[in-house]
Amino acid sequence: MVALLSIGEFSRLTHVSVKALRHYHDLDLLCPARIDPGSGYRFYAIAQAPTAQLIRRFRDLGMPLDQVKVVLTATDPTVRDGAIANHLRSMEQQLEQTKTAVASLRRLLEGVGSPSSDVAFRTLTSASALFVSARVAWDEAFVWLRDTLSGLRREMGHPDLITADVEAEVARLVGLGATWKADLKLGSMRWTTPLDPEGYEFDVVAEAA
Repeated sequence: MVALLSIGEFSRLTHVSVKALRHYHDLDLLCPARIDPGSGYRFYAIAQAPTAQLIRRFRDLGMPLDQVKVVLTATDPTVRDGAIANHLRSMEQQLEQTKTAVASLRRLLEGVGSPSSDVAFRTLTSASALFVSARVAWDEAFVWLRDTLSGLRREMGHPDLITADVEAEVARLVGLGATWKADLKLGSMRWTTPLDPEGYEFDVVAEAA
């Protein structure tokens, strides 16, 4: 008859907590050799001690329990070794991250690598601003944005050009001395902002389909 140990005795033998042993049983990772049908007490065989210690060793190395189960239940050595190799790579990545963090902290302590840019406070003169808000459907956003900005820019004295051929119009304006400043694309629609020879900006936008 095989001698069995109570869960407490097995815990002391393997240095695995009773709580952990119960959890391993729930996961079918390390099941008791016998469960008393009346009391529900768990009993373990001494021969199970190496398995419990192996689980504890893998857990000490940070291996997730699902990977521990793969290692213990794999019948194919390739699968078992692959799980161990995957965890090794994960540990190596964590080690590199730790080294990077340590080096960063060391530089901070030594005063190296701290931000070199100066922080300055300044007061700007007040300026006027125009603000428009509206709830617009996405398929109407381009037209609304075009018309709204055109209206705002007219208020500021900078009219826009609306054309069916943005590329040709931009080429014409560049030929007259304008320079390109910005370009915005919304799907198939293009919105270009050049500067005229005097430095004033205006928009060249496509006509609504």
